[in-house]
Amino acid sequence: QIYATPADYCTMGCRFVEDLFDRLERIEEGAYGVVYRARCVESGKYVALKRLKLEREREGFPTTSLREISSLANLKHENVISLHEVVVSRDNLLEVYLVMEYAEYDLKEMLDDGKFRATLCSVPVVKRIVFDLLTAIAYMHEKWYVHRDLKLTNLLLCLADKKIKVADFGLTRKIGDPQTGRLTESVVTLWYRAPELLLGSTKYGPAIDVWSVGCVMGELITGKPLFPGRGEIDQLDQIIQILGMPTVKIWPGLKDLPHFGKLRSGDGVVNEYNMLDRLLNSYTSPLGLDLVDRLLTYDPEKRITAREALKHAYFTEQPGPVDSLECLFR
Repeated sequence: QIYATPADYCTMGCRFVEDLFDRLERIEEGAYGVVYRARCVESGKYVALKRLKLEREREGFPTTSLREISSLANLKHENVISLHEVVVSRDNLLEVYLVMEYAEYDLKEMLDDGKFRATLCSVPVVKRIVFDLLTAIAYMHEKWYVHRDLKLTNLLLCLADKKIKVADFGLTRKIGDPQTGRLTESVVTLWYRAPELLLGSTKYGPAIDVWSVGCVMGELITGKPLFPGRGEIDQLDQIIQILGMPTVKIWPGLKDLPHFGKLRSGDGVVNEYNMLDRLLNSYTSPLGLDLVDRLLTYDPEKRITAREALKHAYFTEQPGPVDSLECLFR
């Protein structure tokens, strides 16, 4: 159950963190919370405790925390991190914790670790990760949730079941059809941000997650980020250097975007030049290249959906996806 204020959790019988868990080391700290590894007193199993940052809140939860709790409470999938319950501190009602499934690794740290890198970037493992990620995203989109911050550090690996888990739902939004109201374009970590966001769109949808999946897939295939921009203008330039200049011919709604003028050659001149094949053809098959190209389609209306991507022939050609990511630990 989700209540309006921290105090409501006690009056409605919320349990206390001190009674339930032995808090161990801090794992990470973000803008909206601090995550700890903890051991359940009763079962001995490890969990992740995310302490929400509420010190500056006069009443109620921050919007990001409410979205995260609501999203996780409504999304139950084997490739989405699980929320077990919400607990508070006996001594300080402003200490509210999300008790979540514990995952030992994120894909960014595994990619940076020479022990995992070669296996992680192998074709069968990339296929398994991308397929499972698309499965989770298709499930979320069919429930009208858009994650809005997919990247390697938000893709976790649990040793308990050797599965990829989508995590960090602080920016997740549930959107309607048709969409009403404006959304902020200041979402998604820069390197994984779709071009419609970079060009100022406030009316967007699930396609922004699909673009991020394309960036994740390219990064796993090559072992390095596809578009490591140093700012929004540079991010656009890096995308254009690889995919060519977007034009109204391939993206009819391009001129309607608020920041269309940021394009250095934003006059609609056709430029079909695309270097994606040169970048990826030594790492993947033509089918793999085709899938990345469809995930990274400029026009969000023409971009492949997560459900459509799951049916792509890339996943059925040999070698196929590994059955389990246990191979990373052999």
